[in-house]
Amino acid sequence: MRTSHYLSLCFALLLAVAVGCEAPVSEDDTRLPVPDHTPEWVPEATLYEIYVRDFTEEGTFEAMIPRLDELQEMGINTLWLMPIHPIGEEERKGTFGSPYAVRDYYAVHEDYGTEEDFQALVDAAHERDMKVILDLVANHTAWDHAWAEEHPDWYTQDDEGNFVIPEEDWTDVIELDYANAELREEMTSVMRYWVEEFGVDGYRADVAELVPADFWEDAIAAVREVNPDVMMLAEGEEAELYDVGFDLTYSWEMYRTLIDIFQEGESAADLQGIAEDEGTQLKLRFITNHDETAYDAPPPTLFNSMEGSKAAAAALMSLPGVPLLYNGQEVGVDETLDFFEDNTIDFDANPELRDWYTNYLNVRQSNRALVHGTTTWLIPGEANAVIYSRETPNETVIVMVNVRNQNTVIRFPSFLQGAVFEDLLTGDEHRSVEAVLAPYQVRLFQITETP
Repeated sequence: MRTSHYLSLCFALLLAVAVGCEAPVSEDDTRLPVPDHTPEWVPEATLYEIYVRDFTEEGTFEAMIPRLDELQEMGINTLWLMPIHPIGEEERKGTFGSPYAVRDYYAVHEDYGTEEDFQALVDAAHERDMKVILDLVANHTAWDHAWAEEHPDWYTQDDEGNFVIPEEDWTDVIELDYANAELREEMTSVMRYWVEEFGVDGYRADVAELVPADFWEDAIAAVREVNPDVMMLAEGEEAELYDVGFDLTYSWEMYRTLIDIFQEGESAADLQGIAEDEGTQLKLRFITNHDETAYDAPPPTLFNSMEGSKAAAAALMSLPGVPLLYNGQEVGVDETLDFFEDNTIDFDANPELRDWYTNYLNVRQSNRALVHGTTTWLIPGEANAVIYSRETPNETVIVMVNVRNQNTVIRFPSFLQGAVFEDLLTGDEHRSVEAVLAPYQVRLFQITETP
């Protein structure tokens, strides 16, 4: 028996006794429990969200291709492209308008390139075994979408026959009406089109909960007739989204609670209850995205510093789920990125932060316990650090993250005292009954010698 396998089994047995669980099976065929419709690759995805306009100096599909290698080296295997379509002119916000005000679902934005350029990008990603998912805006269109003139009955209207905006400040878009069967059929055709014609690997569904669940159920089934292995990521939190075909939902409650922990000094133990409530739901783990960076603040601000942002990322992204990085996160963008405008991101800034993400994401991706392992909170009630184990029958990793800007002393549970650990992030050996975590320190401990 391999030494690492033996030690993991010993830990699991010790843990089973300590927390009153059954002993594990001996073969490591463990996978996260997910719905039957979820493709095998989805729980192993690491997403990188890209606003094409901001990701390169040229802001084009073609210019993205040379940068795929560096993303892959960082540990990214799935690209999420914010909407790539022409943007509405009427009621436009800002200089460039919102990419979520779509004027034509079957076209690519002329600033980004041609359909041939987009196909080349998808092909280049696939050559590297990377996936590509598109942002799908199914709830609303731009005011000057052709449907508004050709099919006004596809839109929600008030008593006077005027188009309706979905939310008070969404003045640049008008709401679609899913009571109309023709609209449902056409939007389903849109979803099939990009999978069938360009080979995209799925969708992130914008404001998924504002679109009827029964539409999603029928449309997702239709897309999976083209490719049964597409990823469906819902911008939403409701459990019923899994029932209608989605694989992933957002972990907003975890994100917001983490902000309170860093900014308000709330207890790190608050995360445990949320994780337990999530159960086996596969969640998107993030500390920012295009909305949060635009409307909340970038991670170095939300989590008090660049070091704090690393701690926040590790605390969430080491939990079961799929990690997400937003373009610029890896170089410590510390200014609001307004996606109605052109933003310049210095992708050469803060190379030490990129190196940290590269190390962390590759460690996570190469360790089955951090991807598929079960989770046990080792010191319930601990206020100043996030501490849990992720374990499969063959591997165990203990995650320790200091959420405070001061030293935090963590005494190991009695069944771990006397063990020898290797920190997977640094290679350092640790042998003690306690760990002194420096401000915002992250440690991923693997047992190398049992007590």
